[in-house]
Amino acid sequence: MLLVALLSLLAGCTALRFVPGAFLKLPDSQGAHRFNAGTASAAAYDELTKILYVVGTQAAVMNIIDLSNPDSPTIVQTVPFTQGFPAAVAVCHSSQRSFLAVGFQRLGTSSRGKVRIYGALDDPSDPLVSAYDPVPINGYDPTSMQWTDNCYQLVVVSRGQVHKINGAFDDPPTEIEILSMSVVVERREIPISDSALIAGGVRQVFQRCTEGSNALSTRKQDLEIRSVTISEDNVAYFAIGKNNAIGWLDLESAYPEVKFLSLGTKKWKGLGIDASFNDSGINPQPYPIDTFYQPFDLVTFQSGGKTYIATADTGEFTRLTQVEDGCEFSEASTGQEWIAAEGFSSAVPTADITLLRAALRDTSRLGQMEFTRLKTAADGYNALVDGYDRITGYGGRGLSIFTIDPHSTGINSKDSHHVQRVYDSGDIFERIYTGNLADRYKAVFNSQMGSASALQNSRFDMASPETGPAPRAIEMGTINNLTVLAVANGQVGGIYFFTVESEGNNVPIVRYEGFVRRGNPGLSWSEAYGLPDDSVGEPLTSDLQWLTTDQGPYLIALSGQAGVVSLYSVHDP
Repeated sequence: MLLVALLSLLAGCTALRFVPGAFLKLPDSQGAHRFNAGTASAAAYDELTKILYVVGTQAAVMNIIDLSNPDSPTIVQTVPFTQGFPAAVAVCHSSQRSFLAVGFQRLGTSSRGKVRIYGALDDPSDPLVSAYDPVPINGYDPTSMQWTDNCYQLVVVSRGQVHKINGAFDDPPTEIEILSMSVVVERREIPISDSALIAGGVRQVFQRCTEGSNALSTRKQDLEIRSVTISEDNVAYFAIGKNNAIGWLDLESAYPEVKFLSLGTKKWKGLGIDASFNDSGINPQPYPIDTFYQPFDLVTFQSGGKTYIATADTGEFTRLTQVEDGCEFSEASTGQEWIAAEGFSSAVPTADITLLRAALRDTSRLGQMEFTRLKTAADGYNALVDGYDRITGYGGRGLSIFTIDPHSTGINSKDSHHVQRVYDSGDIFERIYTGNLADRYKAVFNSQMGSASALQNSRFDMASPETGPAPRAIEMGTINNLTVLAVANGQVGGIYFFTVESEGNNVPIVRYEGFVRRGNPGLSWSEAYGLPDDSVGEPLTSDLQWLTTDQGPYLIALSGQAGVVSLYSVHDP
């Protein structure tokens, strides 16, 4: 795996370029432009009509953008919503029907979420017209939706994040629901069983508060699905970051059941990871530690006649408070706290234990890094000896690619997928900053965003002990028959891009091609936002969209924090 990652790092030779282009700051419902107004949470692009729909959850708004000329996009409409907070959007055109779906979350209330189905617009100036009555769903927070190719079914995922109802702690279950477009919208809830979660080795993080609520959470309540995508053969795939898993669902099955797979852990002993902000800057080092992969987003693509899944391996750890959540709970502790309270099993080599004990006590090495202290097998705990077989942090800090091989047990064999990781980007997302990368990029290495008044580079290296670059969104596209994967830095923005080619032995050749970031590290976020250019960049990138146009391909990056739509033209000379 390491060899593949290193080859990909050294093999970027196709001269693929992402060139910054148009840059739009989106207004709120009153027409005002403000940093952190919450106007860009998710997007959907209609390739037929060249319309981009962007919903903003916090601002309760949707901006409709004309992309017929991607070098000069135009905001045509700003649509306010009063029926909830839009968190997901999906558009679909087929020969028989065309729809635009918007999912509204209702966290903090006893009311559940809703999905509104509109007719997809033919012109960006057309009014929104409801195709059906609003559809109540079982989840509170629909955060990802995807249409099947025929626009007949919409898969809706509600994350099920912790919230409070009337001041009391509530941990709703994640929900997968299929909406079918008929005379009326037919809704079907997809069961998620404890047995399937256990069979897939899915990690359970939260069961009960250490202080506060006495309620017990089931495995399904603890599960939090982040995103959904649908492959060409009508299988829905789910990214499950917190629980370190992926899932899949055959949409053509008469009795669909979600299957799950734990993603295991990434080993950093032969790689470089920057685990501290007290280590004099950019300093990736090898340590005998693991991290959970924890994908937030995923896509499927075809290469060499095979289907692949690609994931953005982000990382997250659960920390709840009595004030915010009505519950005290934390799954993680710093390295210094961990080594003071926990111990290793004999499965860890003596030399590694000696190294780790010293590094975990040192804040310039592993002492600041967050590690799980949950006592489960998925977290490396060995109950027989009351010790850990490994020490595990959070986030794969990169890109993974999986091959999907249905077992040949019959024609209808999609329920028995064999999913295998065939590529891991290794330490590319950390190592590139030690090379010839531009100083303006190095200035925001593993940076956290901080407050609006903070300089873009003021929290340099501060994310290193947690999840590092936290790649949060991924998109795929093609240029000259070459598959391109774009992965967004989820902290201060920036795009890592890769190309994928098929190989005779069915192992894809993955090449790291480069990194590009908009923004001005010497300016504060709010100061940069006030300028007429792209100095604010794309902090907390929330979504990526690939555009195929007559002028060539483009990539769109959404900044959830700045509320911007940022376009890059893609070139392969």
